[in-house]
Amino acid sequence: MAIVPDSPQQAGEYWVLPSIEAASGGEVRMHVAIAVGDVADLSDVDVQVVVVAGGQSLAVARGPVGGLLPTIQLNGINAYAQYVFDNPGDPPPQTVQVTIRGGTTSFDVSGGIV
Repeated sequence: MAIVPDSPQQAGEYWVLPSIEAASGGEVRMHVAIAVGDVADLSDVDVQVVVVAGGQSLAVARGPVGGLLPTIQLNGINAYAQYVFDNPGDPPPQTVQVTIRGGTTSFDVSGGIV
């Protein structure tokens, strides 16, 4: 199951909401939903993420492939970025930091992954 913070937070001019879950084999997966004004608003280089587990920043094993981030449009438009982090020893994630075009926000995910 994934850990999803209670509410989105603002990173610069964008609202973001991450979800994070443990994967098999010492990995952590993260999905970041980002409210955007247009489907061509953000690309992979506009978003940086940091996951801290066991007091250490985890290395990104995989992230968005170059170019515009994929979007989905329901009542608004959300871009999304998906990441996989190496997590040797499988300590539980503590915090997630999302930076979009210089605006940063942090989320406490220390409630554990169920």
